[in-house]
Amino acid sequence: MENTNEFSQPPLFERIIRISADIEDELYLSGMDEWVEFLQSIFPDLFHEKKKEWKISISNNEVAFPIINEEETTLSILHRFWSSNPEEKEPEWCVQLSPDRLILNMRNQGWDDSRRFPNLVDNFKIVHHAWESIFNPVKKNMSLQYYNILNEKTLPQYSDQSKCVNLGKILAYFEHVNLPNNSSFTPYHECKFDYIKKAEDSFDYYISFILKNIEDSKPLTSTMTLYVQSILNNDLPIEPKMNTLHELLIESFNTYLSDEAIKSFQE
Repeated sequence: MENTNEFSQPPLFERIIRISADIEDELYLSGMDEWVEFLQSIFPDLFHEKKKEWKISISNNEVAFPIINEEETTLSILHRFWSSNPEEKEPEWCVQLSPDRLILNMRNQGWDDSRRFPNLVDNFKIVHHAWESIFNPVKKNMSLQYYNILNEKTLPQYSDQSKCVNLGKILAYFEHVNLPNNSSFTPYHECKFDYIKKAEDSFDYYISFILKNIEDSKPLTSTMTLYVQSILNNDLPIEPKMNTLHELLIESFNTYLSDEAIKSFQE
């Protein structure tokens, strides 16, 4: 694959890597104390928060309103482990854990993109190794996501006097679309492009590009997300899979971005 190097000056806010898996309930509960102890060893200022997640089952029926199937409705807890207290200091890292997934978030600080994809890989390998040894998960798939913020602060070179970002100069798709007042907002609330691609390892890769408006944002802001996912073989090492996901992600950015934006983000 060509042109798979990361951009040096992207409007990138966060890199996210995720593995979906199944963990036995007993192992999950018995291993939590060891898991927290492990994370405290790498994040001395660890901040732990819990988020409730409801999975609601809806039954199909012939009446006018849907019926909630209470027997199949479940409550789970998503554990979020921040590298620092978000109320005191913007965290650089977040490890998220539930019985069906492991997530590592790496955020940029003040739009300083000094940490790159290899930093995400190195830290995820450490977290993943501990997760495997403690919880013995059955892995299903892996995804990599890059979350970008588009506004006058992150892209001043594409902003005009009205403090709007001209998306027509950034995204190839909008180069020939007449956006009102050079607005940083898309003609729609959300634009999404999905496709499937087969890579050199013969697995299918699901790729999704999402451009979304943040309503009532100041400054006017859109988000640009690129998401790549593939099946994960339990018996294979994860680093080659991460690298393939990354290659496809950068290749896709080169497809969606205009030539002008690609040059600008590489400078």
